[in-house]
Amino acid sequence: MRLPTTPPPLVDYNVFEADAPLVEAVRREGSEWAMARISAVGELAGSERILASARRPTRTRRSCAPTTAMAIGSTRVEFHPSWHELLGRAVEHELHCSPWKDPRPGAHVARGGRFMCMSQAEAGDSAARSR
Repeated sequence: MRLPTTPPPLVDYNVFEADAPLVEAVRREGSEWAMARISAVGELAGSERILASARRPTRTRRSCAPTTAMAIGSTRVEFHPSWHELLGRAVEHELHCSPWKDPRPGAHVARGGRFMCMSQAEAGDSAARSR
């Protein structure tokens, strides 16, 4: 029997629940009240749909156009639509504001846990960077 040279893609798993040190840190630092919210982001971040959305922008050439004919002033950078989906999901889960919106003990740790999970979806694509 010949073994495959490449492992199958890691998809449809809960990023948070698979990260025992992160789970332990969230509990230890007083954010146990946020475990369900962090786990929801972990499930989202490990989903095949979000992982595919995270890969698309890194495999697509970026578009950068000057806003004037002589390239004086600002430059407009166009982001792949998948970036907007990822950022929209992050905002939906209040990654940008939760500790300030609901300031309670462990709020920053809870946000950090969700942020760590979401960042696992888009950790970069070394194959795309090497092109």
